[in-house]
Amino acid sequence: FSDRDSYTVALSDPHLAAFDSALAVNRAAGRATEDITADDFALRAIASDMAAWRDEVLYGRGFVVLRGLSREV
Repeated sequence: FSDRDSYTVALSDPHLAAFDSALAVNRAAGRATEDITADDFALRAIASDMAAWRDEVLYGRGFVVLRGLSREV
């Protein structure tokens, strides 16, 4: 792949806020990671972006690189 930018997504503040919100809801509910379902991890605020990423994985290049997602323990 000649241009990294063509397959890289820099996560924005709204993306990170959606992930943080979904994590907070599940932590507050006391759910174990393995018990979380798609319905429990609502990301409606970024649903259109996630659909585009899914389509790229399924019907495009086969992958998307997400940048800016840090891991805090």
